[in-house]
Amino acid sequence: MNRSVTVTALGVVASAALIFTTACSSDSGASKIQEGPLSAYFTQIDEALSQSANYGAAENDAVENAVAECMTAEGFEYTPEKWVDGEPSDEDEDGDSAGQEWGSLEFAKTYGFGIADWPGRDEALDDTTIELDDEPTAESPNIAYVEQLSESEQEAYADALYGTDTGAELPGGDLEVLAPTVEEEEEEDFEPGANPPAAHVGCYQQAQAALDLDADPYAEIYEDPAFQDLWDALDEYSENDIDPEVQATLDAEWQECMAGKGLTSEAAGGREELASPLYDEYDQLAQGENEDDYIDLTGDAAAEFTQREIELAVPDAECAQSVRYDERLANAYNELEQAFVDQHKAQLDALVAGVQKSAQ
Repeated sequence: MNRSVTVTALGVVASAALIFTTACSSDSGASKIQEGPLSAYFTQIDEALSQSANYGAAENDAVENAVAECMTAEGFEYTPEKWVDGEPSDEDEDGDSAGQEWGSLEFAKTYGFGIADWPGRDEALDDTTIELDDEPTAESPNIAYVEQLSESEQEAYADALYGTDTGAELPGGDLEVLAPTVEEEEEEDFEPGANPPAAHVGCYQQAQAALDLDADPYAEIYEDPAFQDLWDALDEYSENDIDPEVQATLDAEWQECMAGKGLTSEAAGGREELASPLYDEYDQLAQGENEDDYIDLTGDAAAEFTQREIELAVPDAECAQSVRYDERLANAYNELEQAFVDQHKAQLDALVAGVQKSAQ
């Protein structure tokens, strides 16, 4: 089985559910569009697995302890990171941290498409963390240690922790530690980890590859041969799409409404492409001097860009609401899901029952 394709199939199901439950509500007070019938099965699975015997905390502790051992051998100090419960708050679950739902007309009136500004943006940009890829969070016990390192030492620390070549082949068997030699340590100008091998595999990669993580409940359900046919069917399902005529009809009705607001050219590519030019422009404006630098707009620049978003997002939301675009599109996808559920209901029921039982 091609598990990567299967995961993609499940991602399509989950993404559709997220889009239609967060972006397809009516500002007039109508109920949100309901989760699709297939998405509902995997919501049950995810809820069961998330409650299974503190699996995430146990795995985290095993990986972090192995990483600490590896980093010590690399010549650095590292304190294992504690497991943080990632359960979303009620605000996160609603996708509504300021009383305005993403995709709604009220959201559009304040944030446009949410490109330059969004609820919680200021707090996110004010987060003070060290500037390393995938750096420890503000609560990390390693922050103080890393901040007292020189710039070159910080780069070496990141290389040791995360690797210098993400495409390098992971080692098999026992945890392989690439430690400095005795001769290197005796040199006067020796800096811990300053000269890692060109294709050095980071401590996180080594730990995850070397530890026995067969207890992963997600991996177990994907690898269960009893559900091989179901996974294969999901692979095929991921290639399906709604009737093109349904999409074309919705876009035509939406475009007619947008034309009435003087936005014929902007809407010519269909609703899915409406905001793409703004996203591309924002990326160009936020690009720093170096290719890897990305600096979000702030102050007047962010406010001006958001205003341009609003001028397009508000009529978009109004027209979408007028033709019931999101609701009808969600219904079309739900029909696809229902057809799959009808055909594979017995397997889906057995899958959910098995996962719920094993998670107890």
